[in-house]
Amino acid sequence: MSEENINITQNNEQKRVTPLAIDFVLLDKENTMQARRDFSAVGIALALLALVRLAAQTVMMGVIYLFFPAVVDAWWMNWLLSIVPLYVFALPVFMLALHKVRTAPHADTYLVKGRLGEEDTLLSKPRFGVKELLLFAVASMGVMYIGSYIGETVMTILSAIMGYDYSSALGTMVDATPQWFTLIMTCIIAPFGEELIFRKLLIDKTRRYGDVVAIVVSALSFGLFHMNFYQFFYAVLIGFIVAYAYTLTGKLRWSIAIHSFVNFIGSIVIPAMASKVDFEVINSGDVNAILESIMAAPVGYLLYAFALLLTYAASIAAVVIIILNFKRLALSKGRVQLVSAKLSSVTVNNGGMIFAIIVMALMFALNLLPA
Repeated sequence: MSEENINITQNNEQKRVTPLAIDFVLLDKENTMQARRDFSAVGIALALLALVRLAAQTVMMGVIYLFFPAVVDAWWMNWLLSIVPLYVFALPVFMLALHKVRTAPHADTYLVKGRLGEEDTLLSKPRFGVKELLLFAVASMGVMYIGSYIGETVMTILSAIMGYDYSSALGTMVDATPQWFTLIMTCIIAPFGEELIFRKLLIDKTRRYGDVVAIVVSALSFGLFHMNFYQFFYAVLIGFIVAYAYTLTGKLRWSIAIHSFVNFIGSIVIPAMASKVDFEVINSGDVNAILESIMAAPVGYLLYAFALLLTYAASIAAVVIIILNFKRLALSKGRVQLVSAKLSSVTVNNGGMIFAIIVMALMFALNLLPA
């Protein structure tokens, strides 16, 4: 081959290879920059969700105290101050802050790594029906109680350190609310609204970087949204399961159904089963008084004992279900795949997410101040 032909061949190879290599470098850089912008927008949206909600609550409370003092102690007032600021004021701002982040379509396939010497396999995500719904619901109920145990332990430790009984300050809106209204709020409105925010909106905006990233962002955001350690741990654990159900199906109705089931058990069924139990007598440690209380309402105490067994059984079942199915998780890689070394830096180390973390930390701290 002549020297001229060799030079022509080398030049052609350079034209074929060099531009392609440069494109990959530029593409990776652009993907990283775009991902940082996207997750910064997500962080700003989450921070605004919390801040606007708090601001609206403060203004509403001021207006009510000034102009409508007669309804301050009404049983529905806490619900009003919880729902209206979130869905009327904070949610539109949250959606506006996210509108420039591109929405990724549902991925109904996932890649299974082949063994050594074998090719990877692209599979369709498994179907989701009533059987799967029950499995996810039981697992969610179980991790709710596991997370509750963790949260109560953390708050007990903090109570000892701070010298303040946080359990008395926590309170509950459910005790003072008619059961029919509790059912509507906890099993219909809350599941629909929270799943819209933390599954539909957040996951659709982040799953272009992979299901794992979207699930982690969704679950942690859901836990932080509750702004107290009593609820943080179980909300995160439930968030992982419900977020996975949404990435698996792409259908919000399934995650709403799971969420509604968990709230129904926790807010309606268990309290009803424990309604005849005198917890003041039990906590007193007076054996004779406890026996008298049991004899006065034996069916109520039996129902409470059954409820306790149910929580322990659900907790064990949740661990078993997760262990048996962990290696079979169907998780899509995402349309944009970032280098794993850059992933934490891109998703967390940006202005928006840092702002959100600071805001949430302050919210947690405010909720730890003695009432």
